[in-house]
Amino acid sequence: MDSVVSVLSWIWYNFFDRAAMFMMVLVFIGQLLTKRPFLESLMGALKAYIGYIVYQTATGGPNYNIAWFYWFNEEYLKEKSHKKLVNFLKAHVNEKITSEYIVDTLFDLSGIQTDKRKGYSLITEKLSQHPRRVLNGNTVVDYDEIFTKTNMKKAIYSPNKLD
Repeated sequence: MDSVVSVLSWIWYNFFDRAAMFMMVLVFIGQLLTKRPFLESLMGALKAYIGYIVYQTATGGPNYNIAWFYWFNEEYLKEKSHKKLVNFLKAHVNEKITSEYIVDTLFDLSGIQTDKRKGYSLITEKLSQHPRRVLNGNTVVDYDEIFTKTNMKKAIYSPNKLD
């Protein structure tokens, strides 16, 4: 089981951690769940990927604020232990988080036990804050440090301000 989790974690952090790829996969799964033909689903996913890239280019750069939500059906919410998990998510609605929280949170929501964790889960009373790092060109920078000190456009497009 650990090897499966390790492979899935590698795929997630090296492929789906990119916003455009994540949107493409999300649209693809949605298309398949609505019983669209495979090729139509694939085309829809590619359109979503290309559309996201065009959106990024048209808005002058990456979008660092992406909505993150969970949907639970009524059967899931009927169980008392599940309500507690959902309440943890509600408690952290306005916290500063990154996509790194997704995998551990999904492990907790689904009851998967593994030692292949990063320590980033929203299913906790006291959320541990981690630096939110973003890629600016070839430089990794602290999102909160840069975007609270200066205008976002200047921070992203002026490499001299980042040194």
